[in-house]
Amino acid sequence: MIIVVRLRWELRNRVWFWVTVGLLVLIHLAMVLLIPWPNRDYTLPIILPVGVVDILMIWFVIQWVAKKLGPAIASVDDSAATR
Repeated sequence: MIIVVRLRWELRNRVWFWVTVGLLVLIHLAMVLLIPWPNRDYTLPIILPVGVVDILMIWFVIQWVAKKLGPAIASVDDSAATR
C-alpha cells in the first residue's frame, strides 16, 4: 500500500485519493483479520506473487478512481506567468 501511495504522491491533495486509500486499507485489514489463515508461516516465494498482484490491483483501483473523478494534476494557467 505504501509503495503505491508513494508512486501516486502527486494526488495527495485530492480528498478522493485519501478516501480511496482508506477504503483499500479497510479491505486489507478485513482480509487479514477476518479470514482464517491455516498457515501463519508463509515464505517469500509464496507471498511475492500475491504482493505483486496486490500492488497492481491497488494501482489500477487508484487509476480508475482518478479517471472517474478528475485529472491527476490540476492544469496551471501559464498566461498569467508570462505577463
